Amino acid sequence: MDEAKTLFRKARDRKIVMGIGTDAGGPYRKQYPKIYFNEMKYFVEPGASPMEAIVAATDNSGTRYHFPN
Repeated sequence: MDEAKTLFRKARDRKIVMGIGTDAGGPYRKQYPKIYFNEMKYFVEPGASPMEAIVAATDNSGTRYHFPN
């Protein structure tokens, strides 16, 4: 996990736009919304602010898939 955190920090330092989301389906759907909030937690652990996680989960992800604001 340390390597993933290092890569995350490098991407963040380079201003790479990141989104939060999951394509988990099937039996994992029973884990919603917990599974989604876990991704947000993992986004904050290596150094992103809680607000950056919210933006990554809403605006950034929506923009990547061309959903209007």
